[in-house]
Amino acid sequence: MWEFIKDNEGAINAVASVLTLGIWTLYFQLLLNSYRHRVRPKININRAGGRSTRSRCVISNMSAEAVYVEAIVLTLGDGEKRQVCHLSDLDVSVSPDTDTRSQLFQGPLSSGEFLDIGSFDSLIERARETSGGQENLADDTARLEVMVVGTYTAGDGLIAAERCYELPVKKGERLLSPTSFSARQARSRKELKSIERLMLNTYRSEANSR
Repeated sequence: MWEFIKDNEGAINAVASVLTLGIWTLYFQLLLNSYRHRVRPKININRAGGRSTRSRCVISNMSAEAVYVEAIVLTLGDGEKRQVCHLSDLDVSVSPDTDTRSQLFQGPLSSGEFLDIGSFDSLIERARETSGGQENLADDTARLEVMVVGTYTAGDGLIAAERCYELPVKKGERLLSPTSFSARQARSRKELKSIERLMLNTYRSEANSR
């Protein structure tokens, strides 16, 4: 045995070095995945309490740290009928009896916390009221997109997630059919910069209109 080790010392050392490198690489990968999980935000957008537009829209913070919801943006329809409404910018009368975050569409969410922002019908109706005279927009639209924009404790820039729903009408009832299994997270710098410009332009246009 010792003779074998002595005769093959170089090869054994090479194999041991490769194994050591593999172990350290695996350990580094585990540390990297743990770090990414901690600093990478995740926001979920879901329906609760049914499959129609009467169901509730629930925003959940699935990140490891707190998220501050800056705005909720609703997009109705496609093409010429496409309308974007910033729900967080609408004038509201806040009631102290209910969670102010659900009324203002803004506020902090701890890790694992969720926020009920109302029924999809109520969200669509609020967007319809700002449609600039486009009557029956809520009834005619066949597509709804909900986007949540926020900031994350582990970073300085914006974060965002969106989820799209088709709105088919069956037996006189408007249903809510998600186009994806879960909310899509905006990850690329280009997309986040585009969302940031959208938010800034909205704030500036509102300031100029006052």
